[in-house]
Amino acid sequence: MYPQFTLLIFLLSFGCLLAQNTDNITVQDSAKVGLIATGDGNTFNITQNILPKSQEYAVLKERVAAAKAKLDEKNQELTKAEASGSTDLVAYIRKERDQRAGEYQAELKTLTDFKEDVLRLAKTFAEIELKSERLRTAKKLFDEGKIREADAVLNTAELESETKQLLQKQNVIAQEAADNDSLLSVKASEWLIKAQITKTRYDLTEWYDSAHYYFRLSLQCRSSAENQFDYARFLQDHNQIDSAITYYFLVFRSYVESGDTVNINLASTQNNLGMLYCAQNEYGLAAAAYGEALSICRRLVENDPVTYDPDLALIQNNLGNLYSAQNEYDLAVSAYGESLSIYQSLAAADPATYDSYVAGTQNNLGNLYSAQNVYSLAAAAYGKALSIYQRLSEVNPTAYDPYVAGTQNNRGLLYSAQNEYDLAAAAYSESLLIYRRLAATNPATYDPCIAGTQSNRGLLCSAQNEYDLAAAAYGESLSIYRRLAAANPLVFEIEVAKSSLLFALLKQQIGQPDEANKLFQEALEITNRYQHIPFANKIRNMVLQSVSSEVAE
Repeated sequence: MYPQFTLLIFLLSFGCLLAQNTDNITVQDSAKVGLIATGDGNTFNITQNILPKSQEYAVLKERVAAAKAKLDEKNQELTKAEASGSTDLVAYIRKERDQRAGEYQAELKTLTDFKEDVLRLAKTFAEIELKSERLRTAKKLFDEGKIREADAVLNTAELESETKQLLQKQNVIAQEAADNDSLLSVKASEWLIKAQITKTRYDLTEWYDSAHYYFRLSLQCRSSAENQFDYARFLQDHNQIDSAITYYFLVFRSYVESGDTVNINLASTQNNLGMLYCAQNEYGLAAAAYGEALSICRRLVENDPVTYDPDLALIQNNLGNLYSAQNEYDLAVSAYGESLSIYQSLAAADPATYDSYVAGTQNNLGNLYSAQNVYSLAAAAYGKALSIYQRLSEVNPTAYDPYVAGTQNNRGLLYSAQNEYDLAAAAYSESLLIYRRLAATNPATYDPCIAGTQSNRGLLCSAQNEYDLAAAAYGESLSIYRRLAAANPLVFEIEVAKSSLLFALLKQQIGQPDEANKLFQEALEITNRYQHIPFANKIRNMVLQSVSSEVAE
């Protein structure tokens, strides 16, 4: 007879520990929101000076307003339908209302992304030297809010022609090498600006491929720490982990060779490398990268805490995530504690900027306490995080709904561990509702979140002997992870193994041994390739303890 009660309790704990890695909030290098240093000691506010002049921004705001109006109209129709008592009519209008809500959220996201890309573009304009009339004209047009006109000035055909001529000249005319290199440096800046402008061109269907192409041309013209870092960030943002690591290493080498080893850009490079190594479960490499970032940042804070305290807090937050993943709980508490103390101090003076960081660190503390079975502290930390995220989401749902969903998923795990099944089910339901809405317009980002939450929900349904619901949840989770692993095996294959194990244990429990053995075999084949990773080895051992000798062989 299969030891049902013991197994379910163990799996709930297993699922909870797993979620600590997937739901922690990590922070990439951050710019001061809305404000750009100009290089002369002053700052430039894009919210006041650029966006109000931008026709694209005005159009996007109109689209948001139009989508909101359509949503409000459908809400009014739904209210009337509910009052009429017609079930069919209510269902029909609710479906239309949900579609309008999705359209409204999509428009809000486009507007938010546009503002963020314009901010990054303004930062690049402030940092590079405007050595060509084309760049100066593009900058002038950008400052006037004429982004498409700035894009047109950086004419692709002209730039390609000039770049080709210059590259040929570099190869055949040795005596002009120095002058040509200077001109290529200008072209590198122009292509870099072109790439970042293209990231704002959401009206283009192939903006990603174009931006990728322009980044590569910038690097081809002249590779520098600046365009290497921006390209690495672009790759990191789009889950190209191996390539991003390669270019961050180039940035690191550039600073080391120049002797400039104490600056925030190098610290940001090491922080982002730490994040990428964590994504690959390379915890030793991640610890080394975070350690270097922390060492640099502490030296900078000694001389200028006002400027660099936020960077210190984010590195400590990410270090806490790493220690938590390695079950180094005392070190994790210390790292999170310093991060939270800094963020709370910053939020007291600037809540609009730093409240979300306070919430992220509280969420991570909740994960840590939950892993230690200190449920009262976990519940308190999750409650504080959720309260902040829900308040922020009321103002900006596009930015903060994902965090509401993630925190609710973590609360579901906590309630499950305490056998509070109704509360767990409600938390998972809200999390899934948000993730499904977000995945409708951005599946690459939110399909993994659906898979993780469904895996946790499968554990909950199994604990309640609701086997059909558990099978459906595990099935969707496994299907998503298999699809993701086909494109990115290093990140998602272990998730496939974990989902196969959980589904196999359910199949075994309900008397379907053949199907269970197939799933066990899949998990075993994957984890055999990752025995150097502790979590994969843990899954492998669980498989070997659960399967028949035929499958184990």
